[in-house]
Amino acid sequence: MAATLSIIGAVIGEFVGSSAGLGHLILVANAQFNVALVFAAIAMLSIYGALLDQVIRLIERASVPWHESVVVDEPRPVPRRST
Repeated sequence: MAATLSIIGAVIGEFVGSSAGLGHLILVANAQFNVALVFAAIAMLSIYGALLDQVIRLIERASVPWHESVVVDEPRPVPRRST
């Protein structure tokens, strides 16, 4: 969760005081009324966030296999009726 939120923090930092990056690109495109470029930059940020989330999940699965978020319950056997 924190890793994906760090992307938002980086973009906010680029809004405030950067001359490069996707946050700066969004500000420049917004000032030029280039809606397509703004949406493209937001789409790229969404893809980066989703990829980072998946990478973190894979690392968690490999490093902490006993955690409850990783362990898959075995299917319970169905009791049979005796006839």
